[in-house]
Amino acid sequence: MGFAPADVVAVPRDRVERLAAYLPAVEAIETLSRVETGSTVEVRRRWRLDAGALPAGLRSAIPDHAVGFEDHLVFDGHHAARFAIRPLVHPDAVRCEGRLAVHEEGLDTSLEIDAELTLTPAGLALLPSALGDGGAAAIESAVIAAIRAQLRQALRAIEALLDDEL
Repeated sequence: MGFAPADVVAVPRDRVERLAAYLPAVEAIETLSRVETGSTVEVRRRWRLDAGALPAGLRSAIPDHAVGFEDHLVFDGHHAARFAIRPLVHPDAVRCEGRLAVHEEGLDTSLEIDAELTLTPAGLALLPSALGDGGAAAIESAVIAAIRAQLRQALRAIEALLDDEL
């Protein structure tokens, strides 16, 4: 990314609602709370996604109003944040937690994301028994591929937003 780290980190910290216009599968991003304490900023948001973007097999299983997730981020004032993400439907079934950091690399800036995705016992109980022993691994692979694709799209959206605003 050809932007200063402060500009890049300001998007997810301060202006993420504006990203919805750059992400076709996102209907809306709502800030639920924001607390600033010194250089620390803590935000909680709800992301509403387009149900049509779900794989066909999931569309009938998830009500439209529950297509999305809530995130909780704590920015440390040093271009980094801890985060947790919970789906709106079956929030106890999946846990995703990690850290993001923005690094300056010469004239370029990179965004590093380190995350752990866990399908909890409650989530495993939701899997159809027809999936058998390999079902969890197949779902894990599909979810990871989807997350990677969404992260690439989010990075392009951040760049487009910064291009338009700076």
